[in-house]
Amino acid sequence: MMTPEIAELSTLQIAFYATIFLQVLITTILIPTNIYRTFVTILSNFALEHQSKSTEISARDIKFAKASLTIYLVLSVVIALFSTYVVLSSYVEQKELLNWDNQAGAIVLFFLAILPVITLALLNRSFLKHIRQSVSSLRSASLSPLTWRDFMSPMVIILLAIGQLTFIGATAYFTLNPFDGFGGMWNILGLVFLNSVMGFTVYSGMNNRGLSTIANEHERLSAKKLIINVNVFIWVVASYYLTLSLLLAGFDLKSYSLVLQSIYLQIIFIAMIKAFKVGEYKALDANSQLKSSLN
Repeated sequence: MMTPEIAELSTLQIAFYATIFLQVLITTILIPTNIYRTFVTILSNFALEHQSKSTEISARDIKFAKASLTIYLVLSVVIALFSTYVVLSSYVEQKELLNWDNQAGAIVLFFLAILPVITLALLNRSFLKHIRQSVSSLRSASLSPLTWRDFMSPMVIILLAIGQLTFIGATAYFTLNPFDGFGGMWNILGLVFLNSVMGFTVYSGMNNRGLSTIANEHERLSAKKLIINVNVFIWVVASYYLTLSLLLAGFDLKSYSLVLQSIYLQIIFIAMIKAFKVGEYKALDANSQLKSSLN
């Protein structure tokens, strides 16, 4: 007869492997496939435009972009196969990921999944810059000053505040009722660090001069809102992740932290890719609509 301890361990193993398999599926197969299709669409549209009109995007740029897409595809397939092998071997042999540590292994798989996307973006910096510049040749500007309310909804700010206050409250509670390994009120420094980094990121996004290459004010504002919304979303998710991690540790449910971490990494990955994918789709869509209206 299976003891409660063994049954609990089996449940945790099932939950962990199900989550890590999902992480590999989403981050190394589904999202890379969608990015590939998105980039192929962008290339096809701008290649067609280049053939019909003289644009700043040269045939050499398009050819290089196609070559970089092949590199991206090969790199994505290699990482997907490697990640699948790591998880399958860990499951079959009942060992830690990468023969190291499950927590660290999940993070390594996460960063490996990001590598092809970063490679594609870096190789096509010039090409993507041309896309943003071609959104509109008519420069416009906003006549009214913009505030944080133009970029963030009050509901998001409330959710962020609730997550942070809950973390502070949980830290205060466990300071009075400590558990093994609890760092006391020093945990607040982690929240301060998170707020400092994300606050600076959001502020930089609101004052991003890199988007000045987009001549049209509406599209420039939309791109800026997208960047800020994604960063604020990550800020909110990170706040709740810290809170839930502390609660799991405090109530002796730390074994589930690996599942929570994998889910957190997947959400962050999807948010980051959404900024890239939607941003380029917006530029492409706006460019197509503008040229259609001119023709």
